[in-house]
Amino acid sequence: MDTGELSARVALRDLACRYAAAIDQCDMDRLGEVFTEDAELSLPYLQQQHSGRAKIVEVISQVGTFFDRTFHAVHNQLLDVQGNVASGETYCIALHFSARDGGRQRYDMCIRYQDQMRCEQGVWRFLRRELQLDWEHTWDLERPGQVAPAG
Repeated sequence: MDTGELSARVALRDLACRYAAAIDQCDMDRLGEVFTEDAELSLPYLQQQHSGRAKIVEVISQVGTFFDRTFHAVHNQLLDVQGNVASGETYCIALHFSARDGGRQRYDMCIRYQDQMRCEQGVWRFLRRELQLDWEHTWDLERPGQVAPAG
């Protein structure tokens, strides 16, 4: 592996972490910076696909209306870097906290992003992100050990 590819891999890991931090901190300006203008975001589990940086930021900003807090942890990342384009898979655990039905709930997701990235003027950005949901679980925080009803 040459130094250019190693540098790209570090930048791509950082890109995934910046995406997670922007969502968790509800920083939509920073979130917009991680996508190309012509980016696509696919959420197959919701049967939704969104095109363009502005639309993606708009859709993700609505997450704050459903959850009080989120926490995204980036894990394994497998990458194929070819010059100024890359593709890969990024594993993530996403925790979502909310008030619901008079109590507190936590909704956990184990997800994998199928990613395509492009380096534009020395900056790596997501060209396409497709979220694949592997596992989900809702916890009732008022009654530990009990699963909250679906819905």
